Parts: sequence; C-alpha cells; structure tokens
Amino acid sequence: MITAACPRCGHAVEVSLARGDAVVCGACRYAGPLPSTARVALEQAHAALAAVREEERQLSRAQRLALGQAQGGVGCLGVLSGVLILTLFVGPALTLLFGLAMWWDDEPALAQVVILAAVPTLALGVLTLVLVRRFRRRARSKVQAACAATAPSTPGEPATCRVCGGPVVPSGTQSVVRCGYCRSDNIVSVEALALPVARRARDLSALAQQVQREARTLGTLPLWEFGGTLAILVAAPVLTVVWVFGYLVVILFVLDGPPSEQELYVKATRQGRTCIGTYRAKDPGVGRFSGVAPGFRFEEPLSGEEARPFTYRALVGQTLEANGVVGVAQRFWADGVGTNSVKLDDKTASVTSTCFALPGSPLGRRPSLSGAGAETSGWWTPEAIAAASTVPSASGTASAPAGGTAPPP
Repeated sequence: MITAACPRCGHAVEVSLARGDAVVCGACRYAGPLPSTARVALEQAHAALAAVREEERQLSRAQRLALGQAQGGVGCLGVLSGVLILTLFVGPALTLLFGLAMWWDDEPALAQVVILAAVPTLALGVLTLVLVRRFRRRARSKVQAACAATAPSTPGEPATCRVCGGPVVPSGTQSVVRCGYCRSDNIVSVEALALPVARRARDLSALAQQVQREARTLGTLPLWEFGGTLAILVAAPVLTVVWVFGYLVVILFVLDGPPSEQELYVKATRQGRTCIGTYRAKDPGVGRFSGVAPGFRFEEPLSGEEARPFTYRALVGQTLEANGVVGVAQRFWADGVGTNSVKLDDKTASVTSTCFALPGSPLGRRPSLSGAGAETSGWWTPEAIAAASTVPSASGTASAPAGGTAPPP
C-alpha cells in the first residue's frame, strides 16, 4: 500500500501510480492533487517502473509451474509422476506380493531375494515423494510471497497491485491477475493475501527504489526447488532400475558360495530319460523340472522312489547332461539365492536343469548333427549317440562314448 498525507488534514490517503496525483481523503473529504513533494515521488516511481522490462514483472513458466498453472508443464510433471509411481510403488508392490507368494509356495531362499529387492525400492519411493512434496511446497510458497498482491485496507475493496498500487480484480476463480496499468502479475488467492508480505506499506520518500525492487522480484527469484523436484523425478526411476539390476547381478553371479544342503531334489524317468527336479516339502508328491527335457512337464507327479528327496551329494561323480552338454559332476556351488549349480564340461547349469546322461553319451558338447538323430532341442538321444559314434575323430578313429559313467580318476 502506498500512502501520502492529505494536504488538508494530514490524514493518510492511499495513492497509486495508476491514479496519478489525484486523491480523495476519507477523513475530511478533500478531493484534489497531492502536494508537490508527493507528485515528484510519484514521477520518480514512474521512471523507475519504466526502467524494468515488462517480462520481469510477470510470472515465468517455471514459476507458473510451481503454482500448478502451466498446462503443458503440469502435463509433463504428471507423466513423470506417473512413471515415478509405477516404478517406485506399483512395480515393487507387485514384486513384494510375488515374493510373499513364493515364500508361501515353499521357496524361502528365492522369496527372500525378491523381497529384499522390493523393500528398498519402496523405501526410496516414500523418501522421493516426501522430498518432491516438500520441494514443491517450498517453491510455491516462495512464488506466492514474491507475487502476492497487496491486501485491501478496507474489507470488500479489491486488492491492489504489488508494484504500482492499482486495483487488481480477479475474474471468477482466477488466482493470478495481471495489473491493467503496469502489466505486473499478482496472486490474489486467499492464501496469498493472508501472507505478511501482502500487508506491505510503502514509504513515499523512497517510493522509486521500492517500486523498482518490487518490479524485479520475480525476475531474480531463485527456484532451485523446482529444478530439484525435476531432478528427483528423473533420477529416482533410474536409481531404482540400477539398484534392482545391480542387486540381482551381485546375487546371481557374484555371491557364490558352498553348495547348499537345504536344496533337495527328486528324480523321475519319462520316455527313457531320468531327470532331476526340485523337491518341495509342502507338496512332496509333485516335482518341479526346469530342464524341459523331452517328455517332462514343469510339474510332474511322483510316486514311490521318485518322491524320495536327496541332496547334491548324491550327484557327485555322476555323468549328467544339460541340453546337449555332458560332463562328470564334480564341482558344485550355490549362488546368492541359494540355488545350486554344477559345472559340466564348459557349461554351467542349475542342478534342476540337468538329467542323467544316456549310456554311450560322449563327454563334452553335442556337435551339430544332420540326418539320423538330428534334433533342434539339443538333447542327446540314442539315435544322436549312434550318429556321433560314427563320426571320425582327429586321429582317424571313432570317438569314445562316456557310457553314462564317470571316467576313471
């Protein structure tokens, strides 16, 4: 509010750059020009206002975005927020439920890995949304404080421009009004007019400096909170993906240890081939076979000796096959999930993806065969073994079969 002393009674009267030097005193009913000193102060304030570019008095796109009024920016922010929610909440929540289901399905080791991958991501999501919410509130508060119109001195009267003192009247539910005289943006919401800054008073003797400073407030307003919000919205999903993939790589490929005695197996024979599957105490009559050997389904019913569980120790020294690679099982280890693996020739395979080698299967990798015994699956068959046994070796003799047993030490 800009005030000056009434020339007749000395009572404070409200003036503005928009109305010129004419005033009306509410105390003595004086209507006329201001004293010369006041008129000079107004003229200097006019000159100071003219020295500030119009764009500096108006809200920038970033400032409108902080207020939630930039339509394109709000849409972009909404998309980023949606990606954030899907990445940091929906995805990890579904993963957590999947881990709990695995725990219920009697796979605690793998369930623990899945749950530990999801929980930190959910925690990061909560922290991110708290920071984003706080940054946006701070940015909104700073813009409101810098752009709030001057509250009316008398209830029922319109607010006045924060720069020139002219009336600013909103249209409907409009919260930002552009002054019709100086073209400065003013926030006229109830929240903004309740701020202490909205009760600003101007000293007529320093009016020019005050007008110029107020006119340049928006142009010099730092909004690091806005940049911080966008940085968090972009970085949080990236950090989540990096964490999940890095965590899984470490668990599956780095944290190798001694073979687990807790992982139990069963074996079943289908179509002449005996394969190894996972034993589950919760459902001992069904084995899970992931080797997709011919004749096997993922879950196979078991009976009799097939349902008797055993550990990896029963496989040491046995000749096993994993999709065309035959080797003697000597080296076993467990990854970070607790799943046992075995080294067969040059191939690393999960124990539950192996089968006992057929009699006569040559050690090593199954070569590409054509004609009799050729199959796309890659598993050795009696026909493939017979075809391979007729292939001359480098010395000119037929290759020696493994016979399904471990070689002599």
